[in-house]
Amino acid sequence: MGMILDYIEQAGKGKYQCFKTKKICLDSVDNDTIAYNYDDKTIANATKSTFAETDHSRVKTVSIAYLFKSPKVPPPIFQYFLDGSRHTFKIDDIGIGKKIFPIIAGQIIVGCCKRKDRDTFKCWQLNNKIVMAMPDDYDDDDGGENFCRSFCETINSKVIDKISKLKDLQLGINKLL
Repeated sequence: MGMILDYIEQAGKGKYQCFKTKKICLDSVDNDTIAYNYDDKTIANATKSTFAETDHSRVKTVSIAYLFKSPKVPPPIFQYFLDGSRHTFKIDDIGIGKKIFPIIAGQIIVGCCKRKDRDTFKCWQLNNKIVMAMPDDYDDDDGGENFCRSFCETINSKVIDKISKLKDLQLGINKLL
């Protein structure tokens, strides 16, 4: 990430400064580490929640234990299972004007597994993306989505492609937000 942050600072032509702050895994901290409050607006107001996690409010369950006591185990009711995970990190702070903003990066993985019978369970399809979130103020020309797409391509071509290990693994930033 160091080379990417150096490039981000370099591409700003002196208008921005990266502070090389401590990197924090946002998945494992309970306190708000990315909220920045300025006079004109609150930049982020994040609180850890259970959104999109397991719903513990469901009271009634159905027992199917009796099915497994018979000599013949029935085939699975469901053949496909979808699961995913995400890991997000605050990788640095960037100074734009007199304001400090976080730079967030993460990996999003979604996988689908297929099970034909009780003993056959295999990966059917896997999709993973590396994303990076920059503050809106970094785009001072107001290029919007085009800026994010073109700057992401520039980072990949000027930084990622020069690191042979990442190039061999075909890794790069898939999306800049």
